[in-house]
Amino acid sequence: MQENRSADIRPCIYCYTCVSQIFLNDHVICAVNAETGFEEHKTITPAPDPRHILVVGGGPAGMEAARVAALRGHKVTLCERSGRLGGTAFFASIPYEPNGRLIRYLEQQVRNLPIQLRLGVDVDEALVAELSPDAVVVASGALREAPPIPGTEANHVFSGDELRALMTGDTGSPAVRKLNLFQRLMMFAGGLLGITRNADWIRRLSHWWMPVGKRVAIIGGGLVGVELAEFLVERGRQVSVIEEDEKFGAELAVVRRWRVLHELKDHAVIMINKTRVTRIDGKVLTLQGEEGEATIEADTVILASGARGDQSLAELLQSRGIETHSAGDCGEVGYLHGAMHSGYRVGSML
Repeated sequence: MQENRSADIRPCIYCYTCVSQIFLNDHVICAVNAETGFEEHKTITPAPDPRHILVVGGGPAGMEAARVAALRGHKVTLCERSGRLGGTAFFASIPYEPNGRLIRYLEQQVRNLPIQLRLGVDVDEALVAELSPDAVVVASGALREAPPIPGTEANHVFSGDELRALMTGDTGSPAVRKLNLFQRLMMFAGGLLGITRNADWIRRLSHWWMPVGKRVAIIGGGLVGVELAEFLVERGRQVSVIEEDEKFGAELAVVRRWRVLHELKDHAVIMINKTRVTRIDGKVLTLQGEEGEATIEADTVILASGARGDQSLAELLQSRGIETHSAGDCGEVGYLHGAMHSGYRVGSML
């Protein structure tokens, strides 16, 4: 603060992971700072043998791995497929603004360190051979597949990736074909005005317009589903969340989960657990629960489930004899907490 470098202060994202540890009677931890509570054991020390490290993916895991590796003296190249840093966390910062503070902090660190940053680059075996790194960190994110529900191909049904593409102005996404003419014009206008490149502007615009109908059904009541429900209901949507398991927001820290579920209840969000969607027929969803079959109607359906690790690139590089490590959701879906901790761990061990 004395040096006017407030952007270098790691921000709290109010996930309540630290406070929740009290209710678990467990050691204090911080979701976004792996050193918190372990200061005697986790410190960034100079690498005994500085090497060239290629990091694949500019999300939180990739940026944290690159940050730590660079601080240890490694030569780091960070490649990101899209034209911006943040990965899926950029989209997550739209419904939950504190996530954006963490992205801005990490981007600041990456740009201030001697890290070669390459945006708009899709890493494949040929590029790895060209760069010839001593080790590769794969932090390319999770693979998301639509659940096997008849009707998911309909124009009013969006996967999480499709919704992210539309909200962030990815005009090359196949999801654009699901929009009507007015919606496409709005999306292209947002891109021309630069709105879709800024999460704060997207958040403000979303109070006025989104490619989402009045009645929204979210299939999947995990972290993504409940935070998205919170975002949509605050923008005047009538929201239903359908979850196959018993608990909603199971991946959230205890206290954060209590808070989100309380707010959803206050906003009269319909929460349906222990139920699966068996069919989407137009605007009618058929549900199968413990008490039998039922139906609900929705103008828009959002698929917020089906994320799993994607080790395809890591396994390919390992098969070629290249030292390869995984960080973030590509190894195991752990959201921001898992991304930051695994990124720190990998960056520290190189």
